[in-house]
Amino acid sequence: MYSRLEMVGLAADLSFDIAFSQEVMSDALGLSAPHLNRSLAKLRAEGVVAISNHRVFLRDVVALEMLASFQPLDLTRIPATEPHGRRAELPSEALWAK
Repeated sequence: MYSRLEMVGLAADLSFDIAFSQEVMSDALGLSAPHLNRSLAKLRAEGVVAISNHRVFLRDVVALEMLASFQPLDLTRIPATEPHGRRAELPSEALWAK
């Protein structure tokens, strides 16, 4: 999540705002609210993350990456832009144009 938010300018300095409740997050993740709460409490207790006023602070990125088996991707903004702010043609658009 941090990588994607950072790419669009919504995260920096290993922190980001999260504008929804644990209940909404647990529903989106398919988890029970108590399970999500226990999981977040464990991450906080281990010093991996800190959460304050809907802001998440990543304290131990290496531990998080290992826990999640995270592998950085070559993320691309959509729509992709070329230099000077022009919109780049996406590969799928090229297929439809023929």
